[in-house]
Amino acid sequence: MPLAKGTHMPRIASLLLAPLVFTSAALTCACNVDVQSPLNPGPSVAMQDSFELDLLGPATDDLHTPYVNGAKFDITIATTGYTATATTSWSLESGDSTVIRVDGSTSPGNFQVETVGTGHTTLSVVDAKGNVLDTHGVDVAEPDSVQLCAHGLLLGGLSDAQAQVTQASVLEGGTATFLVRYFQGSQELWGNNAVRPTGTGAVTAMTTTSSFGDDRDWVEVDAAQPGTGQVSLVVGGSTMAVIPTTVVASSAIQSVGALAQSDANASNGNTLYVFARAFDAQGGDVYGASFAWQVGGAAVSSALTGSSMPSDVLSYTYSSSASETVSDELGSFASPLITIHGTGAAVESTAEVGCSVARAAGSNGAAGGGLVLVLGAAAMLWVRRRREARLVPAERMPPATFIGTSSEMRSR
Repeated sequence: MPLAKGTHMPRIASLLLAPLVFTSAALTCACNVDVQSPLNPGPSVAMQDSFELDLLGPATDDLHTPYVNGAKFDITIATTGYTATATTSWSLESGDSTVIRVDGSTSPGNFQVETVGTGHTTLSVVDAKGNVLDTHGVDVAEPDSVQLCAHGLLLGGLSDAQAQVTQASVLEGGTATFLVRYFQGSQELWGNNAVRPTGTGAVTAMTTTSSFGDDRDWVEVDAAQPGTGQVSLVVGGSTMAVIPTTVVASSAIQSVGALAQSDANASNGNTLYVFARAFDAQGGDVYGASFAWQVGGAAVSSALTGSSMPSDVLSYTYSSSASETVSDELGSFASPLITIHGTGAAVESTAEVGCSVARAAGSNGAAGGGLVLVLGAAAMLWVRRRREARLVPAERMPPATFIGTSSEMRSR
């Protein structure tokens, strides 16, 4: 069934195969078990925020400080060597509630926090007797810039810098989706729920948030009718960026291409992506278009038919022994054929971010478009492998494969 716009929930038909269904409480308390092993030599307590959360590793502090002021996110107490009941009376305390405030606990070991002022403070895990079990310094800063990165270009394997947009063209009736990144100078600031977008003229804008171990802010731009407008990004009452935006009719599209995520570092079973690109006469990207897809010369059916979300992404399960040709079509235009190595192709949308952040090559996902919450162990492994992949320096990442004309690669 097509997804209604604004829900951003992954399709999880694979749940029919899943005896390992789990709850959010199980995720929160997954480490609160009395386990001794070579990987967990003794009791330990740590704090982890909801960005690139490592659900399978040992309990080590993983706080992505500095944080952006005005953010709201979760911090989880991760433990090894403790029973779940032993942790129920523990609390998270801020050394300075004018910098970061603990708003309460949503479940044992999981706390909502809000950054409310700039500066330095500490966060501490305290037991019922007042003993400090873990403490960590954190910083909060005001951003002086905010960047938007096109979701499709990220899924296609481009770097954050290559995917950054300073202006955007969106197809009439389409939706364009962008990842939000906060900076103070060259220092990236972490946090979500901090940006307030406003669309004027021919566009409207709203925020949505990805989840499950990597909570990030996204901005969706809806284009109702041809014309010009802009998207203003406001953080803490200050406008951090203004993105000029043009809404174009379908006649403005002059060619299409395909951007395939590199499979150079992929392993069998990994989920990889192809992003369909539409270009104007100047070779710039036009976002928000819905494409028809061909794999091996046959049309790929889409559950997005009739949905307001663009069908602009193809996912597939990597298999080194399989080979298929892929092309995308829009109106009278068709992209040149590319070859992928995989099976189980499924049509996706860049507007689906409920449990998705752009992934580096070699990160795990569920086949057929179910991004997480399919098999508990597989989903947690996906988060961990994605985190490890992001540690690879950009200069070592394999390039994306682009099929199109030279002018099409000139500009986004």
